[in-house]
Amino acid sequence: MLRSIILFFLLQISPLKAETLTLGYFVLGPHIYANADGKALGPLPEFLTEHIGPAMGVKFSLVNMPLARILKDVKEGRIAGAALFGFTKERGLVFAYPNNSFISMHPVLVVLNNHPLTKVETVDDIANFSIGYVKDAIVSPFMQSDGIVFSNIYGSNTWERNMQRLLKGHIDAAYSPIEVNMSYVASRLNIREKVRIMRLPEAPMKLYSLFSKHEQFIHADLAKRYDEAFERIDGNALYNNIFTKHYALSISP
Repeated sequence: MLRSIILFFLLQISPLKAETLTLGYFVLGPHIYANADGKALGPLPEFLTEHIGPAMGVKFSLVNMPLARILKDVKEGRIAGAALFGFTKERGLVFAYPNNSFISMHPVLVVLNNHPLTKVETVDDIANFSIGYVKDAIVSPFMQSDGIVFSNIYGSNTWERNMQRLLKGHIDAAYSPIEVNMSYVASRLNIREKVRIMRLPEAPMKLYSLFSKHEQFIHADLAKRYDEAFERIDGNALYNNIFTKHYALSISP
């Protein structure tokens, strides 16, 4: 009788829920963006929540935050990590990066279509331009050169706002380390024919999800577990397939 009672209660116990980890994100379409309710959409949320998270045995909760706040909160252990960031040596000292990046990015500069500049070959081509960018965002090596003048903004919708500043003549050019980001924004704003997107003369950079090195998370080995999960599900091929599907839908009329 006692054995039957114990078995009954064991059958009523639900399986343990996966650990929930919060990742901060800032909008960077077409990889990740938000709907009117603030829910994260795009190929990266699908990749993280439906594939990497389950393979790691965790559940990711994606929270839209200003870029500077994400960096601060990850560093101080308020959140477990960030969905999307480029790598710098300085950030590598502060945050736990996995070995695997989910995609590479090519830095670009955007000018109006009637601008005389048609190609960027040296820093002298854009020296003393007023170049719109985002405060605290990663800057590719070429754009760290002397003579580059940034006009940074912060907050939400930064990429769209920089494109609009360009259209209004408030800046000479807009910069992004991600070519497809600017193509996506131009298409969404229906201004693709009004602007010229030019690749900068430097190598592509990689995009990563990263994790906190704070004592609250450091022993969880999240970057290592991410790498193991990434390799187990062939993350490069999987993300490329998910991205291709989402991107085609995101720019369709």
